[in-house]
Amino acid sequence: LLALRQPAMKPMFDLFLLHVRQTLAYRPEAYPHRVTVFQATSLGGKYDADPSMGWRVLAAGGVESHKIPGEHLELLRPPNVQVLAAKLNECIDRGMLARRDA
Repeated sequence: LLALRQPAMKPMFDLFLLHVRQTLAYRPEAYPHRVTVFQATSLGGKYDADPSMGWRVLAAGGVESHKIPGEHLELLRPPNVQVLAAKLNECIDRGMLARRDA
């Protein structure tokens, strides 16, 4: 607690409190479109049972889920980032075609 009494800590602590208040006040609303989720295969826990990772309750257009090998922090490192990039490109291409055909 002594560190919190330092003048330089007050602005950081105030910002922390602001973030806490905003987080507690946040109420997510439904999203009217489809959501695409890229999920690490090594997440485990509650996300193994729900491939939508909780988005299913908010995404009125449904959820498209893609598994990417590795853990969360490994998704942006080779070789997993190449898999992520390929799947992301497929999704973008499919969306562009659907938009063009609409």
